[in-house]
Amino acid sequence: MTKDHDWIAYLTGQWHLHREITDHRQQQTGRLIGTARFIVSGDHAMDWQENGRLIMGDHNGEAWQRYRLCRTANGDTQILFPDGRRFFDLPAGQTTLTMHHNCAPDRYDGMVSVQDIDHWQLQWRVQGPRKDYAMVSHYKRV
Repeated sequence: MTKDHDWIAYLTGQWHLHREITDHRQQQTGRLIGTARFIVSGDHAMDWQENGRLIMGDHNGEAWQRYRLCRTANGDTQILFPDGRRFFDLPAGQTTLTMHHNCAPDRYDGMVSVQDIDHWQLQWRVQGPRKDYAMVSHYKRV
């Protein structure tokens, strides 16, 4: 990846998603297999839609998540929750980075890593009084 890495251009399209989850509170592991779609919805924005089958403990069912990506004036990409709250940023030009998000009273520590043009990974370690889990998501371009 180059120093002028553009996250919106890179992510646009459909990706196969494989997510591994370790719930430390419930002492169980699970996985989600599905699809992530990054759909351009304006000059500087896109929608991030994930759908899949989640198997965790006794649960075996459909799961989904939505985010909004917006390019800032300096070229960075902000990841927003559907209600517009900021989740984390993807700085322009960086293909490996760490990020933090406080969702009081819990804390999210994450890492994004681009392996190549068709593979990237997102990891989260979430800890606090309400949550205690680790999640690793592998994305492969379709």
